[in-house]
Amino acid sequence: TAPCADASATVTVSETTAADAGVDGTLTLCANSPATGLFAELGGTPDAGGSWTDPNGNAHSGTFDPATDVSGVYTYAITGQAPCPSDQATVTVLVEALPDAGVDALVDVCTGDPSFDLFLELGGTPDAGGDWSDPDGDPFTGPFDPAASQPGVYSYVVNGTVCPSSQATVTVNVLQGPNAGTDNGVL
Repeated sequence: TAPCADASATVTVSETTAADAGVDGTLTLCANSPATGLFAELGGTPDAGGSWTDPNGNAHSGTFDPATDVSGVYTYAITGQAPCPSDQATVTVLVEALPDAGVDALVDVCTGDPSFDLFLELGGTPDAGGDWSDPDGDPFTGPFDPAASQPGVYSYVVNGTVCPSSQATVTVNVLQGPNAGTDNGVL
């Protein structure tokens, strides 16, 4: 408007996208699972190109190998472009040990022998807390009584959460004890 001249100005607005490391995740693997990429375990839409650190703060490849890496919290970090801050998210990794039902065993007992715990007959170092089944496949809680329990193959199974189950057997043979017969008197 008169007496002032028109004025104009140009303002350039640059928008910087905030860094997004995703949402924290968890991963549970079996001790014999193959190596697994941690990036896929992050929730949301994480930006690629970040860096990983292990639970001790050391640089990590981002591929977790249960055979060589330790369970714990792995951190993914994305560096933000100024003026936006950096971002980080974590993947908590748990490694389940392989269940161990022990080693198969064969036990010979006589009908007059005392009752015994089948678990103690398993070889190796079996995990406690598994489930027993009798030769018919029915649950068995023991102990094995040679005078009353059914002879045959008893199965012991230790279930895993993510690992496959482990099974061992105890084969029990019940033998007849020696019999000297009845006393005969001599006259």
